[in-house]
Amino acid sequence: MEARLSFQGTGGSLFGRFFGGAVLTLLTLGLFLPWYLLWLARWTFENSRLSTPAGEMRFDFNGSGPRLLGLMLVNALLTVLTLGFYTPWAVVEALRYAADGATARGADTRPWRLRFDGTGGEAFPILLKGFVFGILTLGIYLPWFLCALARWMAARTRIERDGAPTGTVAFDGAGGELLVTFVIGTLLTMVTWGIYTPWFQVSMWRHFAGHTKVTVDGVAWTGDFSGTGWDWALQLVIGFALTFLTLGIYLPWFVARQARFRMGNTRFLSPRNARPA
Repeated sequence: MEARLSFQGTGGSLFGRFFGGAVLTLLTLGLFLPWYLLWLARWTFENSRLSTPAGEMRFDFNGSGPRLLGLMLVNALLTVLTLGFYTPWAVVEALRYAADGATARGADTRPWRLRFDGTGGEAFPILLKGFVFGILTLGIYLPWFLCALARWMAARTRIERDGAPTGTVAFDGAGGELLVTFVIGTLLTMVTWGIYTPWFQVSMWRHFAGHTKVTVDGVAWTGDFSGTGWDWALQLVIGFALTFLTLGIYLPWFVARQARFRMGNTRFLSPRNARPA
C-alpha cells in the first residue's frame, strides 16, 4: 500500500493571483502581502491531492488575512526590539498559523487537521545552538541543526480527525548520516560552479522524506522521494530559460511545474513495502 501526493495546478490558474497579488502588494506598499501569501497558499492547497487506499483526499487552507498581518507585524517588531532573541517565538507562531489553516477531506468529507503545539522556549535552545555551533564549526554543524529542528517540529505536530487525535509525526534522521550528503553535495556544487545543485537538492529531499514517519490510526507510513537529480535539473533549465525569454511571464508556469515535480515524486509507504531508511 502507498499514499501518493500529486499536484494539479497550472500556470494559467496561478497567473492572475501571482501577478495581481504582486501589483497590489506594490501599490499598497506591502500592506497586501499577507493576503497575497494567502492567495498563493490556497492555490497550492486547492490543487494538491493525496491518493490513499481509502480514496483521494483534497486539501484547503483557510487562514485569515488580518490574523496573518497582525502576526507578521508583531513578530517583526518584537524580533527587532529584542535584537533577534524573539526569533524562536516568531517561528513557532508562524508554524502554528500554518498548521491551524491547513485542512484535508476524504470521500467521507470528515475534516482532518494539523495541530502544532511547540513553544518558543523549546525552539530557543535549538536555534541558539544551531547559530553558535554553525559559526564555530564553519557550517559543519548544519546537518545536526537541520535534523534537530526537523525532529522537534515533527514531535510537536499531531493529526486530528473531527477534532480528535488520530495521528502523529516523527523524524528519525541523524546529523552524522546527513553530514556525508551535505559535504559531498557542497563540494560537488562548488567544484561544478553550481551545476550539481539539483542533485544536491534531491539528495536532501530524499533524506528528509525517508526519515519522516506518519502514524495514522495505528498504521505507520514512511516517506519516500523518488525524483532524480537529472529530472530536477531539466525542470530548472527549462523553467529558467523560458522565464528569461518571456521576460518573467512564464514564472507562474515554472512555479506550477516545480510543485508538480516535488509532490508527484513524494509518497508514503506502509511497512509492508517501505524502503529501508
